[in-house]
Amino acid sequence: MSWKVHTFEAASMAEALAQVKRALGPDAVILEAHKRPPRDGAPGAVRFEIQAAVAPPAEHAPAPFRPRPETAAAAPAARVPAAEPVDPARHALFVELTQRDVAAELAAELLRHAASAAGRKADAAALRAALCEAIARMVPIGGGVRLDGSEARRVALVGPPGGGKSSTIGKLAAQLRLRQKARVGLLSLDNQRLACSEPLRRYAALLQVPFVEARTAAQMRLAARTLADCQVTLIDTPGVGPRDELRMQRLASLLASLPGCEVHLVLPASADRVAQRRAFQRFERLGVQRVILTRLDEAVGMGTLLHVIRELGRPLSYLADGQRIPADLSEACGSRISELVLSGM
Repeated sequence: MSWKVHTFEAASMAEALAQVKRALGPDAVILEAHKRPPRDGAPGAVRFEIQAAVAPPAEHAPAPFRPRPETAAAAPAARVPAAEPVDPARHALFVELTQRDVAAELAAELLRHAASAAGRKADAAALRAALCEAIARMVPIGGGVRLDGSEARRVALVGPPGGGKSSTIGKLAAQLRLRQKARVGLLSLDNQRLACSEPLRRYAALLQVPFVEARTAAQMRLAARTLADCQVTLIDTPGVGPRDELRMQRLASLLASLPGCEVHLVLPASADRVAQRRAFQRFERLGVQRVILTRLDEAVGMGTLLHVIRELGRPLSYLADGQRIPADLSEACGSRISELVLSGM
C-alpha cells in the first residue's frame, strides 16, 4: 500500500524531527531531509525540511476509486500520483547512518544517490554497495607525497597541539626512505616545548637521514641549503592553540620564507566536529592544500568525518590509525572512509 507523505519545516533539524515524531509517532519513516535557503532571497535563517511517511492500518484502507463510465476517459489526466512506497532497505540504511552520527540531511542525500545508482529493483545488499560507492565518491582525494623526477618536495605538517604531526612525519619519512628509497630530510620548526625536537631527531637517526632545526627566517634559508640534496624535506611545526595569534604569525612568516612548500593540515579524527572546523579556520591562512586525518583508531562516531571533509573543501592525503611506524599510515582513499563510516553496519 502507498504511504502518505508529509512535509515538516523548522528552524533546525532537531526541531523538524521532533515535529515528525509528534505528528506521525515513533514509527514514522524519514524519506528526505534538506537544508533550504530563506524564502524569496529574504534575509533570515535557513530552513530545515523533512519529508516523512507512516503506513495507514490495512483495515482502514479505503475502497479503490472506480470512475463513472462517462468520466473514465478524463480520469487519467486528473489523477494525483500516489506517493511511492517506502523502501524498507533504504529506511534501514538511513537509520544506521544517523546512528553513526551522519546528519539526517546528508544521510538522505547519500541514499538518494545510492538508490539512483542501484536502480528500483535493487535488493538490500546492492543498495548498501551503492551507498558505499556514494560515500567514496564524495570524499576528495589529493594523493600522497610522490617523487616527481628531479624536483625536490617540501612538505610542512601544521595543526593544533597533540594532533600527531611529529609521529606522522616519522611514519611518512620511514615510508619514503624504506619503500621509495627517497633521499629524505627532516626539518623542525618546533621550539615551544622542552626537548620538542627529540622525537624527530630520533627518527632521523634511525633512518639515517639529515635533521635540522630552524627558528628564524635566516635559519630557514640555511636549512634549505643544508637539505638541498634531499628529494623530500618533511617539516615539523609547533602546535598552535586557538588564542595564540603571535605564534601563528611567526609560523606563517617562517613558512613564507621557504618557497614551494606544500602544507598539509593534520587533524585528529578523535576531536569533535566544532574543534576540527575551528582548527581549519585558524590554519587556513598558511595555505593549507591537503588534510591528514590522524587518530582514526580513537575516533567515536565516524559519520561526523563526512561533514568535516565536506566543510573543509580540501582533499585528503593520508590517514593514520595507530602508533606503529610506518605501518599505521596510509594514503587516503574514498573506499577507506566509506569503510570507516559503515563499519558498524
